[in-house]
Amino acid sequence: MSPIDAPDDRVAKGSALAGIVARVCPRCRRGPIFAAMWVMNDDCPVCGLDFDRGDPGHFTGAMYISYALAIPLIALLTLIEHLVIPAWSLFRLVVLASILSVPLIPWLWQYSRVIWIYFDRYFDPDDASDEPAPGPPADGQLE
Repeated sequence: MSPIDAPDDRVAKGSALAGIVARVCPRCRRGPIFAAMWVMNDDCPVCGLDFDRGDPGHFTGAMYISYALAIPLIALLTLIEHLVIPAWSLFRLVVLASILSVPLIPWLWQYSRVIWIYFDRYFDPDDASDEPAPGPPADGQLE
């Protein structure tokens, strides 16, 4: 069974890298982030973590990660093609590498979002910290 179908309890005790590879929640490391290939869970089914924090455009940063994953992949494919077909022009090799990478789009899309969620949660781990603390102001004076 894949991590999407049944979360692995061993990942919960593992590192963030293991959680990214398994595509599971950064908080509990047990709940799957994706329900299907093109369907992302809004919240973690195990701990209830809101993956997109309810913000429109939250995954804009994931586009940069997707680009950072895709360009080295296309470059590597181009290099391999050049070693196999040295007579072809660079343009043809890049076009062929781009075509060969099309089946990997769902993989790139999922991992770019997972990496973005882990990155975002690493630097801002708790939604409650965005709200001011209840009670009197810190300096003891009323406003």
